[in-house]
Amino acid sequence: MGVLGSAVLDTVIGLSFVFFLVALLSSAVIEWWANLQRKRAKFLLRGVQAMLVEDRGHRPRYWWSPLALFEAARAEDALYQSVLRPTVGQAAESDLVRVMAHPLLRARRQSGPDGRYTRLPSYLPASDVATALVDVLLGGVTDGRIEERIAGLDSPALARSLDGLWKRAQGDPEQFLTAIEHWYESQMERVSGWYKRWTKRGIVVVGVLIAIAFNVDSVRIAAALYGDGIVREAVAQVAANPAVCGTPAPPPTGGAPAANPGDGEGEEIAGSGAADCARGVLEQLDTVGLPVGWPAGCPLDLAACVREPGTSTAAAPGVTDWLATALGLAFTAVAAAFGAPFWFDVLNRLGSLRNNGTKPKPARR
Repeated sequence: MGVLGSAVLDTVIGLSFVFFLVALLSSAVIEWWANLQRKRAKFLLRGVQAMLVEDRGHRPRYWWSPLALFEAARAEDALYQSVLRPTVGQAAESDLVRVMAHPLLRARRQSGPDGRYTRLPSYLPASDVATALVDVLLGGVTDGRIEERIAGLDSPALARSLDGLWKRAQGDPEQFLTAIEHWYESQMERVSGWYKRWTKRGIVVVGVLIAIAFNVDSVRIAAALYGDGIVREAVAQVAANPAVCGTPAPPPTGGAPAANPGDGEGEEIAGSGAADCARGVLEQLDTVGLPVGWPAGCPLDLAACVREPGTSTAAAPGVTDWLATALGLAFTAVAAAFGAPFWFDVLNRLGSLRNNGTKPKPARR
């Protein structure tokens, strides 16, 4: 590999390592926020509610507006609290509250020293959910009155779903329970997709904030890496060990938002350690000459925020300087949305290419 090719490869490695750190830090922040807000348990509740209640609502036209997002968060929290600590009316009228209060599901809640429930589970076994649903809504499956009770359900959508599962089971109670289990597992795959989309949108938002806070301008970073061999070599040496902050776990391929029945506290601790490590490595890269962090005088002097290093302070930055800075920050945030596992894999592949070089062309005979 020639000198030019080596410089380009090391520049790509350095830029990918920066993206990996920003993605890792963004993921850690989202993980902390998800644990704080009980997002996994809330998404699970939304999935179970969608099985039991016909959706009569509509999505706001401007669902991305701050007001719509605030109202959605309030509704989600109200749903969570209605199940955790229901009122007398909710306990009597809500099918979701009644199903989630079944002893098999209630036993999976976390409680405090005084015995009061403090948080709902983020994972529920399909067999427990199927048993709870049949016991609460149909009064069991042993008395031969299943079809009659299905027809008497208040929710037409739920009645149609259960009637179809009962006919598919050909009147066999065990097969009926198994069919409900499969229905629940299929619903949890959808919930996992909801959670992934929420996480990806959150990583983009957090990535923007991190890029602005640390001035992770990918355009300026790429120029510094390609133009300065000393900085490029120093960054490449740090990037040679992408597992310095641990190996990022790959995203779940299906099922509930949480991959285990825990409450996520261990994940919050791990995420906090990864965030501290990523922040420390970014600061380390700044000390070796990588342009990370805002220059002196910014933001009191806005021109200093986008002025090229080494230029006269009397020179006013042009429109292209502002556009290049905005583009560099935006590109960093978009790259972070690919996730830390993606960039970790990219770094491993690029590292192998750097160590082994390109394969020589076969000699002509």
